[in-house]
Order: sequence, then structure tokens, then C-alpha cells
Amino acid sequence: MESVYGYFANSNSRQARLKEMHAILDTDDVKLKCIHTPTGKSTMDTLRDMQGEEEGGTKFQEFRYSLVVNNGNTYFKGEKIRSTRQMRLAVDGMRQHLVNNLIDNMNYRLPDIGLFKAFRILDRKSLP
Repeated sequence: MESVYGYFANSNSRQARLKEMHAILDTDDVKLKCIHTPTGKSTMDTLRDMQGEEEGGTKFQEFRYSLVVNNGNTYFKGEKIRSTRQMRLAVDGMRQHLVNNLIDNMNYRLPDIGLFKAFRILDRKSLP
């Protein structure tokens, strides 16, 4: 599988001929992707952690803790920002919406991440 991917991926002229074949066969043009996707699972794990936590995960918590309230004003890294309860709730809602959309998109693009992880055995770089 890696050889087939490499044959097309490393040559613009071969990619052009592949597109011509798609045109002749009247099939959808596909974007070439390497069969092993080791970062897909870790990305999904991180997104699911962020989705399940009300606090939004460690990075979002770090951001929240970096906000300083002094005399009723909110500061981020020394810069005064406008922050109301309504704005904070809106940010939390947007964050949750974004994470959900990212997870849905990853599930659509990589429907069985376990299968992609299993294909890592074909990656010569991971061999002992």
C-alpha cells in the first residue's frame, strides 16, 4: 500500500495521469493520503477530553487562570479586556460547539481510527 501511495504521491506527472484516469472512468477525483495516520487517534482523544470536561481541558483552564481581575477589570497578560458573565458563557458555548464540530468532522474523515492505526505496520519507519 505504501508503494502505491509513494508511486503517485511523489510525482506530479503521475498524479496528473491519475486525474486523467478519473476523468476517463467518470469517477470522483480523490486526494491522495498516506494510509497510516498515527496522529488521528491522539487528536480524537484530546478532543474527546475537551468535550467531556466542563472546564474545557487543560489548555482552556490555563487560559482562564491567566485572567486577572483587579478592581473589577479583567486583564489577560497585562492587557485590559472586556469580560462579562454573558461573554464568558458565549465563549464556553462556542468552544463546546467547535469541539463537537471537530469531532464530527474527524469521525467523518476517519470513520475507524483503529483501522488506520493498524495500518501503521505498513510504515517502514516504525519497523525495528
